[in-house]
Amino acid sequence: MTEAIRQDYEVSSEGAVRHWSVTNARMEDATPTASLPAAMLSILPGTQLCGTLLVVMATQSIVDFTCSMVYNHEVINTLTYNGGVANTWGAINEGDPIYYDRSATMPAGVNLSTSPADQAAGANALFGYAVLATPTDVYPKGGITTSTHDVAVMQRGAGA
Repeated sequence: MTEAIRQDYEVSSEGAVRHWSVTNARMEDATPTASLPAAMLSILPGTQLCGTLLVVMATQSIVDFTCSMVYNHEVINTLTYNGGVANTWGAINEGDPIYYDRSATMPAGVNLSTSPADQAAGANALFGYAVLATPTDVYPKGGITTSTHDVAVMQRGAGA
């Protein structure tokens, strides 16, 4: 059998890029901001589809859900909550999981943390993993007190 590339099929050496239009009302943050992390609402906490907002319009946004795409995001080093308040913090290391944190106590413009659970003990969705932004990037970032850091995050996206 002869192999052939169909006319309606496109091949990329970087894998499938998944830029998708989503309804703002179906996102965790119904008033999204371009370049910030995004998570879709889900019937089961912790299973939200996550990506990075590219374009924000009145009722819809374009989100990059591409698996393994790397974006710089602000990440707070919260590890756990107790009684609805951030309780412990730790250094962010290369390879650490980064979560879309649904807690209402998150600083403005910050949606990602190192905590697998939110302030109400609900599961946070895995957003991706901390990676090197450049060969000169340095880990660990932060320590045992609360701090927010610019972290290169390889997003889990769709298809992971």
